Amino acid sequence: FVGGVHIPQENGKVGVISPEPEGSVIGVPDDYRMHAVKAFVMLKEGVPKTDETREEIKEYCRKHIARYAVPREIEFRDDLPKTLVGKVAYRVLEEEEEAKYQRNKDATSLLPDGDSRKK
Repeated sequence: FVGGVHIPQENGKVGVISPEPEGSVIGVPDDYRMHAVKAFVMLKEGVPKTDETREEIKEYCRKHIARYAVPREIEFRDDLPKTLVGKVAYRVLEEEEEAKYQRNKDATSLLPDGDSRKK
């Protein structure tokens, strides 16, 4: 679920037809939408991990999946956590993202009230 909307495995289709060899898509905590779509991608050898590559992947997604399912964020990884049967362990990714969110939230709450970095 992302922002209260179920994201179908439509995103998985991108992994099948995309030039990228492997990846996973999850909902990550978002203060505005409740959850936002984030993709974790393992690039083929030689493909640069640049903002341009991120934009190419997003553009590909915009053409092939529903607008609300397009990842807002793309993280490149050298490897992904796996289950015992070799599938991507998306729950591990969700736990990592929840921990990052909590750390950022805790750090932000320590800022003085007038600090412009506080959202």
